[in-house]
Amino acid sequence: MNVTDCRLLVFDTQLRENFYPLTFTKPGANLLFGAGTLLEGIERNLSTKATDIYVPAYMRDYVKEITSGLSVNQVVSSPTIIVNSFVSHRPEIWNFISNALKQEPKDDFVYHDQFGNTVFGRLNEFDPSASERLERKEKSASPSIRKIWKKELPPDVGDRSLLRYPWELVGENAKQIEQDYLKKDHSSLKSPTSRSGDIEVRGNRTAIAPSADIERFVALDSRSGPIVIDEEAEVQSFSRITGPCYVGKKAKIRSARIREGTTIGSNSKVSGEIEQSIISEFSNKSHEGFLGHSIVGSWVNLGALTTCSDLKNTYGKIKVNLGRKVLDTGEVKLGVFLGDMCKTAIGVLLTSGKKVGVASQVFGSVSQDVPSFTLYGKSLGAKSSEVMLDSAILTQKRMMERRGLSLNDSLASLIRSVYKMTKRERAFQRVSKARFKLS
Repeated sequence: MNVTDCRLLVFDTQLRENFYPLTFTKPGANLLFGAGTLLEGIERNLSTKATDIYVPAYMRDYVKEITSGLSVNQVVSSPTIIVNSFVSHRPEIWNFISNALKQEPKDDFVYHDQFGNTVFGRLNEFDPSASERLERKEKSASPSIRKIWKKELPPDVGDRSLLRYPWELVGENAKQIEQDYLKKDHSSLKSPTSRSGDIEVRGNRTAIAPSADIERFVALDSRSGPIVIDEEAEVQSFSRITGPCYVGKKAKIRSARIREGTTIGSNSKVSGEIEQSIISEFSNKSHEGFLGHSIVGSWVNLGALTTCSDLKNTYGKIKVNLGRKVLDTGEVKLGVFLGDMCKTAIGVLLTSGKKVGVASQVFGSVSQDVPSFTLYGKSLGAKSSEVMLDSAILTQKRMMERRGLSLNDSLASLIRSVYKMTKRERAFQRVSKARFKLS
């Protein structure tokens, strides 16, 4: 059975919890990676468009609002290929998936990794309500509706078949930009010569959309990797971009130094120094300050001179809190993970490996994880206090209005749901409900 004869359903599993706070407010499929989202990467590897998506129930209505052409958590009564949102984009994995989809019988089958996580499969029907019941009974369960043939991936494929942690996105982002560049058709984009007007171009792998605006005195260096500047993006004078790098649609580069391995999401504004980081759509880093080996969620605002550490003074491996466990990432260089809608004040310093939760606001030096909906300023003598729910919604409403957008009911409902979900996290870190005061 050909891929084109089936529907394509992309689904989230409990792996999304490893990516908190980034996945509190968006499906795993919507995370940026390379020159697009995880969903777009799956579509490119299968050479077909997704038709369905399965997400946690609390974000279903919001995903319906922001997703065009996809059925969300609907019953599917025809042959369907199912693919985990966090499937790795490594070529060897997709070679295995493509061969399996061609060779396996038409009966239901699912391949899983060594930990029991479903990676991909084919079902003759899919029932989200049955999947939800199964997941409530068994936390590690993946979407399935009845007894089906299950098979473990061979070790050489299965060991790295899924992206399990956010720092894997950071570490592999440069390679993914390279892969996306090779797979995409760039014939409609301009390839500037070594000197185009007052633009300095080094290397021959720079692709610029005709509608993009590149001002004078910009340096583009694609000798170590491709640079793609998408539609209506703007690169202001005195910026330097080193590939691999992807600049999304309507993004604004404000006299920035952008190093290799960086993805700038659509409608984002960036300045200062950025290295091997992923900045999601509608986020602002409009001032000086360093961001390295990090992931920034959507609708984040980084105050002037906000800087993160991505290297220990000892050059040792960086550890990250995952739930209430401490995990050695094995990475020498690793920055921070900033959830959607969080804000940093001017001059904020962020310690390597730390997370800032959804809608939180931080001041001073941040040396520990900050729960969602938290005002944090311990280095300035303030006790952590809770961001009131109505205030968080109002702040997001104001930020969206500055971009000519409105906050709809489904997003407000999503924010309320995440507020409730993260209540225990704030209680564990003794976040107060008292008024926040800086000494």
